[in-house]
Amino acid sequence: MTADALGEPTSTTRYALCVYETSGPTLLTRLDAAPDGLCGANPQPCWKGLGNPAGSKGYQYKDPLQATGGLATLILKPGDAGRSRITVTGKKDNLVLPPLPLAEPLALRAQLKSSVGFCAEASYSIPITNSASAFRAMSD
Repeated sequence: MTADALGEPTSTTRYALCVYETSGPTLLTRLDAAPDGLCGANPQPCWKGLGNPAGSKGYQYKDPLQATGGLATLILKPGDAGRSRITVTGKKDNLVLPPLPLAEPLALRAQLKSSVGFCAEASYSIPITNSASAFRAMSD
């Protein structure tokens, strides 16, 4: 993905992460990252552009209070095929998930979509952590 494909989340581009259990398919959760918002107890911009000029190396969304459905961080780093990176972290009681641990065998799909047409998708079948208090996985 290129930096241009990411849009401009610091001002206009909205992002949504949807996680599906694919045998249904059933939507398990949706986390939204609105553009140009303020986050935290001492409000700071939720989004910041990485690199110089800002956004040339991607974007980072950070909400210390996880006020938007439990979304804590979203990092978008452009790169050549196989070298770009998307990292999403959700925490706290605000995170809307089905009861943990998730039933295995797993068949999960995550889609990150933007309001400018960007879409990234990953499948997950083998968890790193799948306990009553945490779920962590890397894509297949």
